[in-house]
Amino acid sequence: MKIGEIKKQSLLLIFPEIEAHFDAESDESVNEGISALKCDPSLRAYLESCVPAINRALCEIENAGATKTKRTTARLESAGGLLDLEKELPDLLKIIAIYQNGRALSFNERDTRVMLTGTQKGEIEVIYKPKAQMVRYVTEDASEIDLDDSVSCLIPYFVASELCAQENTEKAKDLRQKFTQGLAKCVAQTIAQSEVETVYSW
Repeated sequence: MKIGEIKKQSLLLIFPEIEAHFDAESDESVNEGISALKCDPSLRAYLESCVPAINRALCEIENAGATKTKRTTARLESAGGLLDLEKELPDLLKIIAIYQNGRALSFNERDTRVMLTGTQKGEIEVIYKPKAQMVRYVTEDASEIDLDDSVSCLIPYFVASELCAQENTEKAKDLRQKFTQGLAKCVAQTIAQSEVETVYSW
C-alpha cells in the first residue's frame, strides 16, 4: 500500500465527504486529491499529522512481529562459531530460521550476532523478520510500504484513530479496535507460517 493511499483512506474514515477530491484509484488522482486537501486550512493539520501517526502504527506492527518475512543468504568462512549479520542485514529484527543444505540449524541469537552450531563452511539461508521502515515528511506519497497487503491495509484505522482522538473519542476507540483486532489475526497467521518454515525449507 502506498503512502498517499494510506493518507487518503485515513482521512476518508473521518471525513467521508472528501471522496469527491479523488475521482479515480490512480496514483495521479490520489496525489492531486491530497494536494487539494493541503489547500484546505481545516484539513492541512490532519494531513501533516499523518506521518507521525503512520510511524506509530509501524512501530505497533513491528512490535507485534507482523512485518513481512524476508529471506537472504550469507556465507560462513568457517564451520560453526559466531556470525555477525549487522552488515548483511541492517534491517534485522528477529531471526526465524537458518538453513544450510536444506537442514535447519541450531542458533542462539544475540542482537545482530548469531552463535551457530553444527554448521559447515559455505552458504547459509537466513529467514528473518525485518524492522519496519519508518516514513519521513519528505517521503513521496507514491512510495510503497513494505508490508503484506493484509497488514498495510490496517494502518489507516490506526492513523484515523489518532487523528480524531480529541474530537470523537468513541469513533477513535472503534477505529483503534479494528486495527488491533486485524493485527492480531495477521500475527496469528504469521506465527503459523513461521512454525511451518521452521520445519520445511521452501
